[in-house]
Amino acid sequence: MQNPSGPRPGDKVVRRPRQSEISPVHTHVGRREVSVRGPTSPMMLVYSFFVVALIGALLLYLPISSTEPGFMSPTGALFTSISAMTGTGLIVVDTEQAWTGFGKVVIAVLRKKPGQCSERL
Repeated sequence: MQNPSGPRPGDKVVRRPRQSEISPVHTHVGRREVSVRGPTSPMMLVYSFFVVALIGALLLYLPISSTEPGFMSPTGALFTSISAMTGTGLIVVDTEQAWTGFGKVVIAVLRKKPGQCSERL
């Protein structure tokens, strides 16, 4: 909206360039090199948690771990393994009645925190 009286002294006149005066901007985006992080990656902590949880679940899944004949349910073994590692104490079966001595040792090893394994004397 223009001022009907015109520009006043001290007003700045802003001129917008016309579309024909604007030239297109050409940019070059080079290929990005992604470095391989390797074993120093922080994700190794997450990967190691899942590997230990799966190994514990596989050991609890074996018939030698369960007092019942046959294999333990895979979801029950995985849940017990992760619950033992995190220290939540949640269980799907009674530990005293459902697990043999081998199963209880597996659960006890999973409960052991890495910092506790290297305690100073």
